[in-house]
Amino acid sequence: RAFYEGEIAKAIVEGTDGWVTAEDLRRYEAVWREPLEGAYRDHRVFTPGIPRLVVVDIVLADQRA
Repeated sequence: RAFYEGEIAKAIVEGTDGWVTAEDLRRYEAVWREPLEGAYRDHRVFTPGIPRLVVVDIVLADQRA
């Protein structure tokens, strides 16, 4: 709760110069997405589902090559 409505939320709002509002944080609802999985060298790599990071694109491109 503190993250969305408490001191942490206040710090986020202040740190974004109004780009994120207290109302934005209060109304936010997390959405579960299946993680994407890939391999990079000898490691299994997991990343959040869409939207994804550019690193995932690199890993997926490496797998397809």
